[in-house]
Amino acid sequence: LGYRGDEPRADADKSTRVLVIGDSYVWGDGIPSVDGTLSANLEGALDPGREGTWEVLNIGFAGNGLYGYTKAAIRLAPALRPKVVVISLLGHWDLDPLGAQSLLDASESLGPLVALARDLGFRQTLHDKTMRWIGAHPERDVDAWWSERLRLVEESSRAEGYRVVILEFFPAPRGLHIPESFVRVPLPEAWKYSGATLGTLWYGKDTHPRPELNRRLGKHLAPIIESLA
Repeated sequence: LGYRGDEPRADADKSTRVLVIGDSYVWGDGIPSVDGTLSANLEGALDPGREGTWEVLNIGFAGNGLYGYTKAAIRLAPALRPKVVVISLLGHWDLDPLGAQSLLDASESLGPLVALARDLGFRQTLHDKTMRWIGAHPERDVDAWWSERLRLVEESSRAEGYRVVILEFFPAPRGLHIPESFVRVPLPEAWKYSGATLGTLWYGKDTHPRPELNRRLGKHLAPIIESLA
């Protein structure tokens, strides 16, 4: 697959598979060891004896947004056959029309010159600029297209037989319709990004989770996922 962490195991039929989909929060930006990522900590909480009863795959890609998350769920579920898909949600920050997957799709359709611009850092420049604009307009209206993307994931989950958990690092934007069949897990208040949690749970420079937050989230999510699988 090319994501951070282990590739899918060949004997996956002996374990219960979970996909954790997101952006650099899931990938583990700033975390030097894969053991500190959310997916690794979730697998450790589900399978503390390392018996291979659970397999949690890291489907994180830096700069991705809601479009990329939903595309990953729809495309990967039929091949990987997960029991649960966890989608990490960063509130209005994920409603980026120029997210990583959107630009990758555009580069495929517009040819080698666009791909070259992407490889030279143009994609990251666009992403940074749209993130600044989104940060300055947090209360903007949510286009129905974003809710439609989640509805397509709901259709996929019914067809492929998996459950969906929405992990809300930041609250979902007002106007974004999250299907009732999805299990919403807000970040506990004491773990949210604040001056009190900087240095222990969050990296202060770029607002990314530290390994300790991922450890706590792994234990927090494990019983929820066990109940769904």
